[in-house]
Amino acid sequence: IFIMAHTSNSNAQLENSANKINNASLSNLKNLLLEIKYITNNLSIAENNLRENINNVNDKDWDEEIMKIEILKTKLQENLEILDNPVFVKNVAKCVSKRKSKRLAIKAKKHENEHYKRNVIIKRNKMHEQIDNTLRNIANEHKKDLQKKIQIKESESILSDVKSRINEARHWLGIIEPLKSLRSLRNQAAVARGEKLSSFDQNVFDNTIDKLKEIWQQKLELYLNEEQELKKTLSLHYEKRFPKIYEDEWKTALFGENGEDFKVNSIQELIRIRSCWDQFIVSTNAKKGSKIPIGFVLPAAPSSDLWKKYLNDG
Repeated sequence: IFIMAHTSNSNAQLENSANKINNASLSNLKNLLLEIKYITNNLSIAENNLRENINNVNDKDWDEEIMKIEILKTKLQENLEILDNPVFVKNVAKCVSKRKSKRLAIKAKKHENEHYKRNVIIKRNKMHEQIDNTLRNIANEHKKDLQKKIQIKESESILSDVKSRINEARHWLGIIEPLKSLRSLRNQAAVARGEKLSSFDQNVFDNTIDKLKEIWQQKLELYLNEEQELKKTLSLHYEKRFPKIYEDEWKTALFGENGEDFKVNSIQELIRIRSCWDQFIVSTNAKKGSKIPIGFVLPAAPSSDLWKKYLNDG
């Protein structure tokens, strides 16, 4: 019976060892090493107990301890044989290689993700910078537009003041001539009454009138020049600020209201509109081509004598 039990246990141990060798893995290797460490620690403890109690332990207990030590040694020997087995070593090496490849792949994936995240952050920062620049440009444009509006209002206010001064200068210039006429009429009336006129008084009056006229003419000329400069400045401001308004006004003047609101209610209306356009169609053999509708384009001054002959003075 003992031999059969021992044989059965041996067969089971061999089968277990074969499974560990064939199914080698890093986890199995770890468990095997932990088991070897555990057996080694137990052997060391058992040896110390026997050394300390060598004189106190009886034969039966001694034999039991020796049997336990033998069992542990047998188990340790089996595990060491598994570690030394070439098949087990080869299988473990394969597992290590796979684990290494897996870790390298994970590391590469991690680096790839980090690189992707860095690129995302860089792109996001660039986008934020572009948005900030756009907002700054919009704010600057708004600020410039506001400054232009203020400048236009100031220029319009100054222009209004200059116009009032021009009117004032013309007013006083208009008064000077009637004063001279009135003085002349009074002198004629005095001569008719036989009164003697003072040449000194007349010279003083004439000099005063001439000086006043010269002063107001100089002022008027100065005001007119200032008015022209202000009008040029305002014209530049308007041309820069209101090109879309001018364009819309021209489109309305040339083509009427928005085409989306235009509807043809009948075939007769469509024929009439088409006929209005067809009147400008000329033969393909015409040398001068079709005539531009009046008011469609404002003619400019001729750029050269070559073009001047083609302009109609009428």
